[in-house]
Amino acid sequence: MSDRPSGESQLATRFEAIVAAAGGATRADWLATAASEPAVRERLDDLAALLGEGSETPAAAYQDTLSDATRTASGHFATDPTVASALCRWAVQPRADGRPPRVLDPATGSGVFTLAAHDRLAAVAPNQSPTDRLERVVGVDVDPVALALTGHQLLANARPETAPLELYEADFFEVSPGPERTCTVTADGVRAGEFDAVVGNPPYVRQETTDIDRAREHLAAFGPDGETPYLDGERALSRRSDAYVYFVTHATQFLREGGRLGVVIPAKWLVTRYGESFQRFLFDHYRVESVVGFGARAFDDALVDTVLLLAERRENAAARRSTPVRFSRLDDQVSVSRLLSTVESAEPPDDEAAMAVWNTDDVRTVTVDQGSLADGDTGKQSPYLDAPAPFIRLLAGETLAPLGSFTTVHRGVMTGANDFFFLDGPGPGAAVEARFRTPAIKSIRDVDGRVVTAAETDRELLDVHDYVASVRAETGVGDATTTAVVDALARDGYDGLREYVEWGTDQEFHERSSCASRPVWFDLGDLTAPTVFVPKFFDERVVVVANPDGLLAGNAVDCLGVDEGVDERTLLGVLNTTLTKALLECWGRTEGGGALQIMTYELSTLPVPDPRTFDASTQEAIAATTDALLAGDSDAVRRLDRLVLDAIETDISVEDCRRLREEMVRRRVRTGRESVPPLVEESDAS
Repeated sequence: MSDRPSGESQLATRFEAIVAAAGGATRADWLATAASEPAVRERLDDLAALLGEGSETPAAAYQDTLSDATRTASGHFATDPTVASALCRWAVQPRADGRPPRVLDPATGSGVFTLAAHDRLAAVAPNQSPTDRLERVVGVDVDPVALALTGHQLLANARPETAPLELYEADFFEVSPGPERTCTVTADGVRAGEFDAVVGNPPYVRQETTDIDRAREHLAAFGPDGETPYLDGERALSRRSDAYVYFVTHATQFLREGGRLGVVIPAKWLVTRYGESFQRFLFDHYRVESVVGFGARAFDDALVDTVLLLAERRENAAARRSTPVRFSRLDDQVSVSRLLSTVESAEPPDDEAAMAVWNTDDVRTVTVDQGSLADGDTGKQSPYLDAPAPFIRLLAGETLAPLGSFTTVHRGVMTGANDFFFLDGPGPGAAVEARFRTPAIKSIRDVDGRVVTAAETDRELLDVHDYVASVRAETGVGDATTTAVVDALARDGYDGLREYVEWGTDQEFHERSSCASRPVWFDLGDLTAPTVFVPKFFDERVVVVANPDGLLAGNAVDCLGVDEGVDERTLLGVLNTTLTKALLECWGRTEGGGALQIMTYELSTLPVPDPRTFDASTQEAIAATTDALLAGDSDAVRRLDRLVLDAIETDISVEDCRRLREEMVRRRVRTGRESVPPLVEESDAS
């Protein structure tokens, strides 16, 4: 990046120059208006002071003008200039017709990407003057101070009295594309035209705080005439998608055929359910060249939860499907040239392999054909970035099966009012009759070992469903009402429960949404005890728990019911192996503090060894070893590891399996402790 003055020019002076250089009353309006607003003027003055001191970079100075609440609400996080430079060097390429390329930054922030694009144009189109290059980079942002700072930096290498600035104060979703290669401002907003590259760092805003309907409007433009498959059809983007997803899909409209997209976005689309629909969109419109993730020591901590997405707009389906997608993880900081070589030089898979793995001291790259990814049963792509190569190969093979294919996976009981439904000790519910109590756990924290029995819990769950069913049968009414059940309790002498329900009504538990939706607000329905409990959160300890006494559980726990024909003891043995723990590391997601989370639907899709495929002698040996494990045999897990790895005929040794799993746990926990909290959001666990 070229040298630019940082502190010698006060921003207030530059601001007036920007107004003068904006090239017409229409584009100057936002600047004039911004200057007249006291809050904006105050932030501009703060920027001028910080830049005048020369003690902070423009990006850091801009961050200092934002309150924590504003930064969180706007989803603004600065990008390392090295990363922005690398993405621009990849995305901004010479055109075949010799015309200089045109670049869009849809969320300029402090201008890191806009400046990097301008510098890249100096290399791609060296015959253009700095002033001419300003017309080729278009920046959009909702914050006039961000645009003023971006303009201030852009004008450092141009003559302010003649330099045109293509900076627009607008919500990106209100900016429209078109075949032209110029920007126009109309009463309906900004028409930005067509671009050769889109680069940037979209705001990391959750879908709960996004105007989803407005953000999704552009999806109607994708698809055959009269059809809107990505808006409301079979390929529709999930309405749970966060805002950055819509920034990318909207940006797609602005790219010409062969145009390139280079963005920094949260890594959640590689993990979450909504990411599956986003991946499908990408595979339908782009050659996805590379996805780059970061370890805790690479660049800035803020990158830990993000990835670089590098993709090229292509309409040809065959070209898209044959693209070798490179998933790279950087564990240490690297140069721009090294980052780019990571993207461009990894070996593609050969004709007989589903993927190729390429390792150096600082980078691990896995390459998979895009067609294989598009045809996959799950959108879980994060293992390609984070998992050790032996486990990726195992996941890509045919020796594992989704856990939900031979079990019933569901979350624990969603009571809507745990304080009412869990009965544990003295209190208003102490007199509830034994008929209506079922032993239960609230979370895995209630369990000390690999087995939980009724004698080991002091919690009980209120379970009235059988009684409600009997009242319904007596009355002949399809849905027995709360009043009818309470009257029946009084008639039958169940005063303990009747009085407890009356107390709960006085406490307004019945008005909570989950309770209010039930015909009898205190009836949790037909509750089925699972065979196995699995926690939703894991730390360094990973345990699945046998449930021989048929306890129930709250919704902080996932539950497995075993299908007919599957030996329960064999399955329990498989689930307690180091291999399954390693697969959980591959399949789950890291949350704040380094905890591993696995959602219920992810547990259902978790690939594990299928006990139905084991021969009878292997099943018997695993079942016997499981019994020893539950009885406290400290060496039983190692024996289970050997039995299961032999059964699936993998070349992963017990020692390697244990070592690789330990490395994944250490990296997860270390990264969680060293990094900042997750930039974009959405317990327990040997």
